[in-house]
Amino acid sequence: MNVWELDKESIYILEGDQVVRDLLEQLRVPDLFAGVGTDQHHVLVAFDNHPTHWIIFNHWQGLPDYSPNHAVHRLMRGADPNGLLFTAFPKSSTSQTQVERKLKEFGADSEFQFSQFLPV
Repeated sequence: MNVWELDKESIYILEGDQVVRDLLEQLRVPDLFAGVGTDQHHVLVAFDNHPTHWIIFNHWQGLPDYSPNHAVHRLMRGADPNGLLFTAFPKSSTSQTQVERKLKEFGADSEFQFSQFLPV
């Protein structure tokens, strides 16, 4: 899959460390979560300068047992204790306001700011 050539109308939800790491590499941010550390955490990073999609990466480690209130479990019911998730929402049908609401559902705080990919 070429992350720079996503179908302009499709939503993408991809999991699995190798799949998501390949996407991080294609987007030239392979070390996006390198400084996160080894403690229990859930980190998300969203990008708004992809040409066709709003891109969101989730990285978590040490996920507790299932809880319907935990952000990762709201995304994925059977989430592994450690994992990566890639989501992409088409700009053609998803507004920035809608993405910001999704980010809050995913666990982002009110001061969240979008990141930027380097130009191709």
